[in-house]
Amino acid sequence: QFSIRPQMASPASPAQEQLTPAEISPAHEMAQKYFPGSLTSENLMTILDNILKTKLGMTKENTLFATSVCADEINHEEGDITALLKEMWGECFYLGGLAGVPFVGKTGFAAYSHHMPDNGHLFVMFAPHVGISPTGIVGKYARQGQVRFDNACGAAVKAYHHVRTASLELGPQKKEDEFGYLDYQLNWITAQLRRYYEHISLAVNPQAMIANVMYAIIRDFIEKIAIEWPQGQLVLLGGIQINMPGNHTDLFQPLMLEVRERHKDTIDLMPDLEHMRARLPDPDGWKKFVDDVLHGGVEAGTGTPRGRLPPASASKHHHHHHHH
Repeated sequence: QFSIRPQMASPASPAQEQLTPAEISPAHEMAQKYFPGSLTSENLMTILDNILKTKLGMTKENTLFATSVCADEINHEEGDITALLKEMWGECFYLGGLAGVPFVGKTGFAAYSHHMPDNGHLFVMFAPHVGISPTGIVGKYARQGQVRFDNACGAAVKAYHHVRTASLELGPQKKEDEFGYLDYQLNWITAQLRRYYEHISLAVNPQAMIANVMYAIIRDFIEKIAIEWPQGQLVLLGGIQINMPGNHTDLFQPLMLEVRERHKDTIDLMPDLEHMRARLPDPDGWKKFVDDVLHGGVEAGTGTPRGRLPPASASKHHHHHHHH
């Protein structure tokens, strides 16, 4: 899947010509490996535009959009799928709390659904997120202004750590937080992840598995609260948000696209999505990235200009990265 080489505008130096995908971008290689079928935000927008607007007749005017994504600012940056969708659909109702779980619950969903335009529709996007570091470590993210890598999703990683070390046994609570309210979201996530502990710990890449497990947890929660709405279509888009490093564009792995209507069968739109994905020239931005690295003077895996590409071993040190 990495055999794509852009047509060389100018002959590249032999050294560059022989670069492996892992050298060009360890992060992209990991995204491909653990989150296959991922799309750039732009490509996902193109597909959704086609399916939701053309096929389902949903417009900015007749549709109320909602997200259930993590509060972390790296999921709400310019060019991120959340920001683009908000722009495309107008307002946005926020269902999500830590890790993207729709903690607003039944009441929150009911409120959202009753805010929809008359004779309108609902469109909900839900997703956990996972960072990938410039060196290709899943679950780590190089934040702007920080040299060290940070956990992403921080909440899910922390909850898993609690499960692993059993450090959150519900013993006597501190007086000022008698019922655990001050961290109830994390406590809830920890309790959920405890049920999946073996599944995660035995995975080839536990961090990638945490993202997949969080996706299932969020999907089940959404299914339980999204049971009634006044009228019209309810579209559910679920997947995993991938926070990519440096000059990479962020990715989204779509795992569910359905349209529901009261008293009608649910329609699975994933086949439509796959069909359109297959016709995209560069679904996950790989060609563009390779092109940037080979011809654009950008250091592999980061957002920093380069003299020449560093040897693979030298790319282990932490980079500052800047969003453009």
